This record gives sequence, C-alpha cells and structure tokens, in this order.
Amino acid sequence: MNSKKIPLLIVILSALLLTVSSTFACTIPSNLSTSTLDATSATLTWDDAPDASSGYQLRYRVVNSGSWLPTVSVFSNSWYVTGLLPETTYEFEVQSNCGSSNFSGFSGVHFFTTLATCPTPANLSVLSVGSDAADLTWIPTPNAFSYSIVYRELGTSSWSLVSNVLDNPFTLTGLVEDTEYEVAIQANCGSGDYSDFTVTPIIFQTLATVMVDVKIFLEGAYDNSTGFMHSALANNFLIPATQIFNQSPWNYMGGEVAAGLSINVVDWVLVELRSAIDRQVIVARKAGLLLTTGRIIDVNGVTNGLLFDNLQGSGDYYIVVRHRNHLDVMSATDVSVVNNELVYDFTTSATQALGNEQLKDVGNDVFVLHSGDCDGNGIINVSDFNGYETDFSIIDSYTAQGDFNLDGSVLISDFNVYRPNASVIGVQEIRY
Repeated sequence: MNSKKIPLLIVILSALLLTVSSTFACTIPSNLSTSTLDATSATLTWDDAPDASSGYQLRYRVVNSGSWLPTVSVFSNSWYVTGLLPETTYEFEVQSNCGSSNFSGFSGVHFFTTLATCPTPANLSVLSVGSDAADLTWIPTPNAFSYSIVYRELGTSSWSLVSNVLDNPFTLTGLVEDTEYEVAIQANCGSGDYSDFTVTPIIFQTLATVMVDVKIFLEGAYDNSTGFMHSALANNFLIPATQIFNQSPWNYMGGEVAAGLSINVVDWVLVELRSAIDRQVIVARKAGLLLTTGRIIDVNGVTNGLLFDNLQGSGDYYIVVRHRNHLDVMSATDVSVVNNELVYDFTTSATQALGNEQLKDVGNDVFVLHSGDCDGNGIINVSDFNGYETDFSIIDSYTAQGDFNLDGSVLISDFNVYRPNASVIGVQEIRY
C-alpha cells in the first residue's frame, strides 16, 4: 500500500468512529407518564435526558389506529396536548434530539385514556348509617350540575331513583332497618350529558333497633324479704325526669326525659354496649329507668327493655350497667343479639359479672351491685366515705351521693351499707 494513503485512511476511520460514538451517546428518554388528564387534553411527561441538547421528538396516536400523528418537536420534558377525543386510549413515545442530526431511539410507548366529558363520580362511600337512613358522599364531578342516585335491597331486581341531588353529603332516607342495600351514582353535566352509573355499586347494611333487656339489683334498695327493690325515691317524688349522667364522671349528653315516673321506679341507670373485640370501646350508651323488679326500661314506658336504634342486628356486645353510687358492672362475656334482642341477667350468679367479687351475694341465690361508690369512679374507698360524711344529715334529697340505701336521706344506715364494701374495686374496664 502506498505509504501516503495510510494517514488519510486513519483520518477517515477516526471520523467514522467519532460519528458512531456520537450517535450512541444520545440517551433514550424514560419514565413516561401523564398528568392533568381530562376529556380532551393531557400533560405528557418523561425524565429529562442529560444530553438532549436540542430537545425531543414526540409522537402519539389513538391505539390501534395505525398511523402516528405528525411528530412534534418539544424543548422541555413535558408537553400539553389538546384536541383529544373523550374516553379514548392513546399511546405516545419520545426520542431525544442530541443535535447535529443525532437522535436517540424512541422510548417504549406509554398508554393513557382520556376521561369522559361527564365522568362518573368517584369514591362513592357511606359516611354513616342508621336504622332507616344512610349518609352518602363522593368526589364531585367538576362540571356536574346535579346527580342521580339509585339504590335497592341487595338481591332484588328493581332500583329506586333519587334524581336532581344537589347536596354532597346526601342523606338517603326511607330505608328498612337491618337490611343490606346497594347504591350507585350518576352525574348530570347538562345538555343531556350524563355520566355512567357507578360500575360496582357499594353495599351497606342499615342498623337495627335492638331491645336490650337487662336485669340488675342495687344493694342499697334491695329487700331480701320481698325479692324486690324499694322505690322510696319515686314515692317521695325525688327522682328527676331528666337523665342525670350529663356530668362527671359519666359525661353522657343523651336527651332522655321520662314521660312519667311511676311509683315502681328505683332510679336512673346508664347502660353501655361495648365492642366484643375491644371491651374498652363504647359502641352505644343510653340512660334508662330501673324498676323494682330489676328490669331496665326506656323512658317511653316500654316495660320489657331499653331500646337502642343503631346497632348491628347480628352483633355481639359486652354490657355495662352504671349507677350513680353503686359499683358498676360489666357482663362476663359478650352477648349476642338474637331476634333483635339482647338479654342478660346480672342477678343470678357472681360469675355473671366480669372479674372477681364484682357482685355481692345477699342470699337466696341473688346477687346485687355493691353500694358505696359515692364518686362513681369504680373504686369504693375512703374518698367515698368522705362524700358520705359531707352529705351526712341531708334529708329528702336526690343529689346526696352518700345516700347509699336510696331512701332520700343520708344517715347512719347509709354508713352501715357502705362499711362492708370499703376497698371493693371494680374491674379496669368500668373505672373512671
């Protein structure tokens, strides 16, 4: 070979190698994504390539349409595209322009679907549910004027329609208690433009009205000779018509008012239903009237129990009974609702209450709540004696917490009730 041609060959090879090297140095864009997506537009983004000195080339098309739309030159790592078709799936891909006609390969495609002009409301859910109503909420459709809601009992074929719904949340009323429902929603965007209804309706169950039939005896009022409790407070017209637990330590703000107080009422009590999973969790509370027979009734005069109107019809609950100056008790186990009734008797055995020595044996196979918890904190100790001492000699009064025998007066007879119970401690679950 001619020695003069060798240097020229080296120069040519070097130039070719430089060209190849430059071509392979142009980075392919990655991490393609979309944002601010609506019915006719979208923002297309990707990671910035370090060597895309002259920007990017982008192309897009409707999936399965065959032809790409004209390639677009973009000088940043995002592009806002308009004029898209609603409810249509597109794909796009990008390549880097590294200058001097040096382009990377195209990235892998990224798919996105435009929204409907009137999208279906998202995240339909139940905020709260009662025995005959449910509060629904959803993420609003931006351009909706109103909504339509359909619902039906689960397993039935016919839907009920509520149209022109303007409120969010919305209360669905007229439901049947202890019943499963399914519900779906549709947006109305005007000019005959409606969204689809929710693809998968949500399901919820209304709560039940449950009769809680509980029996207890209070030591201070119990008469072993009759097997009943006396009703001295009612006989002397001392019991208030309004529930008395709206103060410390109970802080129960229920609005129970007795329509009338019969002479066989012993006193107010507070009934709590606790979670079967966690005994510390209060599911529901209600104040009721304790009769001389030991039964607790509602303020409406129902004689076979206390009505709770927002419970699971098939639930399980621990039962707590509280009194203003007797030691509160909790059922030894959770109790099942059967035929919308929750029945429990604390009077038949010491083992009916959770914990040891929580009920007092007064003979004849009868068990009562310990008297003497003057401050209602779940522990009978010297502070309760101090309360008794403060109230000593008060006559014909309901508010004297030292009235341990519930006759309206605080005398030595009350101390005699308190003394055997000093140092009795309630289980942790009922203490304040």
